[in-house]
Amino acid sequence: MRNKSSLVLVLLTIFLFIFNLILLYFFGEKLNRWSGFISIFLFFIYFLSQPVGSRKMLVFFISYLIGDFLLIFYENPDLRNIAFGFRAISFLVLAAMVFKRMQNLKLDFSGILVLVIACSVNFYLLHVLIDITPNTPGLDTFEFIFYAYGLSVILSVVASISYQMRYASKASFFFVVGVISLVLSKLSYYIGYYLEYNYFFLAFVFFEIIGLACLLNYLQKKPVESTSLI
Repeated sequence: MRNKSSLVLVLLTIFLFIFNLILLYFFGEKLNRWSGFISIFLFFIYFLSQPVGSRKMLVFFISYLIGDFLLIFYENPDLRNIAFGFRAISFLVLAAMVFKRMQNLKLDFSGILVLVIACSVNFYLLHVLIDITPNTPGLDTFEFIFYAYGLSVILSVVASISYQMRYASKASFFFVVGVISLVLSKLSYYIGYYLEYNYFFLAFVFFEIIGLACLLNYLQKKPVESTSLI
């Protein structure tokens, strides 16, 4: 049953790659927002069909779906602010999924160095993204929400890397790849939108689909360290 479920996930991932790339090529970025939302919804349906349940993953998908739907109307500043609020919730939920598994985590110098570098890079990127945002009405409110969103992203990245260093299992590998891929997808879209680099939308499609597929794969692995904490 698990092998069949994994095959379905692989086929769904491949299909969504092709589906999104075709729409992006022929219709551009705005229609690609809808295709991205449809992709997340199909992954959500796949998640609901699985015997392995997870309340936190359910909250993640719901908040991620709402945020992605609202971002279809990105040019509306109020909806954009709400969307980033839901995105912040989704990344905080990801961090919460593995937080209890890191209670006895002991880091050596190399581990601390990795976390410091990860935090520094993320803080720098957060500052750069704010700088490239055009000065529009309501920018102060957006900056506040965006910084809150950025901090939630940093927390999820730190949690996922710490989780991988603590267990170094297949489950932790899929989790850290999933989280980082979602972060890169949002970074790619933001750069592509404001700097009008269309190739970044290709990266957005790639990383978002890979990220969600990896998180679902993580859930299927049933981490042996503490399945009750998912």
